[in-house]
Amino acid sequence: MADPTTTTNHHTTTTTTTTTSHSNDLTTSSSLHHEAQASPLAAPATGLHSAAPLEEKELRPDAVDRSAATPPDYSDADKAEKAGIVRSDDGHQVVPVEASEQERQPPSWAKHLGPVWTFRRPIIHFIVFGLFTGWWIATLVVHRNDRNWVIPFLVWLAIMLRLLTFYFPARHVSHAIRFVWTRTVNPLVNFIPARFRLVAGAVGALAVIIVGTFASEEYEDNNRENRAISLFGLLVLIFVFWATSKHRSHINWRTVIVGMLAQYILGLFVLRTQVGLDIFRFIADRAGDLLGFARDGVAFLTDPTTAETSNFFFGVLPAIIFFVSICQVLFYVGFLQWFVGKFATFVFWLLGVSGAEAVVAAATPFIGQGESAMLVRPFVPYMTKAEIHQIMTCGFATISGSVLVGYIGMGFPAEVLVSSCIMSIPASLAISKLRYPETEETLTAGRVVIPDDDEHNKAENVLHAFANGAWLGIKIAGTIVASLLCIIAAVALINGLLTWWGRYIDINEPIGPLTLQLILGYILYPVAFLLGVPRDNDGIYLLRVGRLIAEKIITNEFVAFLQLSDPDGPLINMTPRARLIATYAICGFGNIGSLGIQIGILGQLAPSRGGDVSRLAFSALVSGVMATLSSAAVAGLVVTGQLQVGSLTFTAPGEQLPLDRLDWAIAGTSSSWTLPNGVRHSQWEHWIDSRTLEPESATDEGDMHPLSDSLTLEKGSMVNPATGSETAYEEVWRDEEPTARLGDVTCLVVEREDKEENVRGRAVLLGGYVQALVRKGEDVRLERWVWEGGEWKVAVRMGGEGLCEKMLAEGEGWKEGDEVVVGGDVWRVLELVRG
Repeated sequence: MADPTTTTNHHTTTTTTTTTSHSNDLTTSSSLHHEAQASPLAAPATGLHSAAPLEEKELRPDAVDRSAATPPDYSDADKAEKAGIVRSDDGHQVVPVEASEQERQPPSWAKHLGPVWTFRRPIIHFIVFGLFTGWWIATLVVHRNDRNWVIPFLVWLAIMLRLLTFYFPARHVSHAIRFVWTRTVNPLVNFIPARFRLVAGAVGALAVIIVGTFASEEYEDNNRENRAISLFGLLVLIFVFWATSKHRSHINWRTVIVGMLAQYILGLFVLRTQVGLDIFRFIADRAGDLLGFARDGVAFLTDPTTAETSNFFFGVLPAIIFFVSICQVLFYVGFLQWFVGKFATFVFWLLGVSGAEAVVAAATPFIGQGESAMLVRPFVPYMTKAEIHQIMTCGFATISGSVLVGYIGMGFPAEVLVSSCIMSIPASLAISKLRYPETEETLTAGRVVIPDDDEHNKAENVLHAFANGAWLGIKIAGTIVASLLCIIAAVALINGLLTWWGRYIDINEPIGPLTLQLILGYILYPVAFLLGVPRDNDGIYLLRVGRLIAEKIITNEFVAFLQLSDPDGPLINMTPRARLIATYAICGFGNIGSLGIQIGILGQLAPSRGGDVSRLAFSALVSGVMATLSSAAVAGLVVTGQLQVGSLTFTAPGEQLPLDRLDWAIAGTSSSWTLPNGVRHSQWEHWIDSRTLEPESATDEGDMHPLSDSLTLEKGSMVNPATGSETAYEEVWRDEEPTARLGDVTCLVVEREDKEENVRGRAVLLGGYVQALVRKGEDVRLERWVWEGGEWKVAVRMGGEGLCEKMLAEGEGWKEGDEVVVGGDVWRVLELVRG
């Protein structure tokens, strides 16, 4: 092995040739500022300078502890222009890379601009400042009543902070944070003896969860007994993964404790605050929009009708190819390197994981299991086995923003789905590090050393990088198709053999054919119990939830969501808590088909690591599924009083919800016609809109695509209230034949309008549902009742009451044209249908 060659010139630059177990030499180079050598963040980077084999060298616990002692220091020394980039010209000699004099000279045409060219950066920054500040002020003035102000403010704030860091280095802020931290938190930590700190941290995290869980009110089966079972299930999950850990003595308990606590806190933030839901729903929507742009390319290559189909080949693969190209461009311009570097420093300090792991974990809920791996593409060939296990676990643990929108359209509330995605991020980190702890030195631990990337180096410009990304995307998409085809076909073969075998011993009746889903459903019966599913009805709910989770694992989550929302299926009659936990439990990509996607993508990104990926895939699948299930258990701890399942919101009888919990409520009429291409087109005219005083101006129309006998997929566009811009959307409608629950009345519509008082109101009874919406100026009130268990029950009530009770008490005797008085207000019966 060659001796390290060291050159000192303001910075210490070191190159080391290190042999790994993968039988290939890895040459790494790093640049450390003299001041950084004394900082905690320098500790993890020094591991890269060892001449020992990476897999044989253990991570030093003292290095990890020191890095956790203080907040991250975002010093200017981290910047390439400050620290100096190093390059190995011949594999041994390391020299600073300096820009040539010719490269430093401005182009000839720039001389004519004079001071404009000299001060081009502050001029551009001032223009950006004025543009976005004006935009933000305009949103507050023009849409103060009908748009969400939080998201525009956060966008403006992020841009302003970035502009400030060009002139005021971030180290001034980080140094101030470090100063406060070392004089407040560190003394408290040091007060606890070192051997008791781990126990104290675990007890503190458990205390937070217990107080937040049991101090809240009870409601029906969401009681403290069931919450205690959910908490016990989390503890059992941690114990089982500790007992089956690959390297039990190397478990970083800080990652586990902080990860599980962060999962609980995120659940509180998203489920119990509207701000949390708005922020993460906005991110998921924008990620879905980005991937949805691939449909325009599909429409050009085929036709608009084909582009709107929801099949995997035309709906998913083009989005993957497009996103791979985008990532290649972002890497070419240097954005991904910068993002990984900043994120690595913070997350390494917080959770003790590498920067690449942190980036994939944060990106997966928004862009998907395959696309997120592209964000760290240059690092994949050099990842440790624990890192590969982690990024696969993240992909299995959650769903992406592109499919999140579709499930929201099926009637499942965004609050539940978004919170599940976010909560699974820290859970996947904690569980993966329990199952497969880190025993090697990671390339992105605290500091990032960018390895050479052949595709990036070959690109001459942005267009060339985009084209290279498209070609790589095609190779990845082809691998995914082949892997999915073979894996799903293999599952069908096994199910066919099991069904044939079971037919001879009468297993097929009455529980259904013998399949992998049936077997796994019974295995998951105790898991459903540990999640906190109510044990009512002789344990039938436990079996149903267990079989639903099995269906998701063997087939996919889409089939499971369809079963959960089927109005004629057995799952619709479960208690609200059981359906809530089931919704969280299936909200992840952890299924056998996803094995093909993960193996295909990572195998293409790093062909030399294909064997490691295949060996770790099943363990990562189990870890990802359990991370999703842990979010279901946490949901059972967090949600109180209000249980949102499917399209219904169940509250305590007579309980009023605050209006700030209202996302959107509209009332109006619709019309439909058939387009020349045979597609049914529908248009909705808003008459009442909780977000605007001018509902008629809203654009709301889409094309209707039949999915099955009772489901219809709507694809259209309308103004997104969170952004103020017209945005494409997807919704799934479920057709139901209304059954009379009010005598022989199947449909009843009443309406009120008073132009002088600026009042509009409408109430509709249809089968087993009653809804009423009233708006008077800025005041909005609404109610929803459902027929359940042989009686009418309040589903949601905001701002007032009285109208629905009047309809249910007297509506059977009304007739069209009648005027009825409710609370002193006169309403007119527009429509009444009996039968």
